[in-house]
Amino acid sequence: MQTIITRLLTGLLGALAEDAIRIVTEVALSDATNAQKRKAAVAQLKAAAKAKQIVLRDSILNLAIELAVAKLK
Repeated sequence: MQTIITRLLTGLLGALAEDAIRIVTEVALSDATNAQKRKAAVAQLKAAAKAKQIVLRDSILNLAIELAVAKLK
């Protein structure tokens, strides 16, 4: 299962896949609510994408975050 998730993340995000996993891991450690964690993860991943001049729709960012969460479980 982990291999499939990793492949999906890499296919969706390419170079941002590692960033997504790192961001989700960091955000998961906070005391925020799940909704706040999701919002923070989306914002951070969007900023990481912008820094690498990658444009992603919010739906792709949300899917990537869900895949990163699944990978951590």
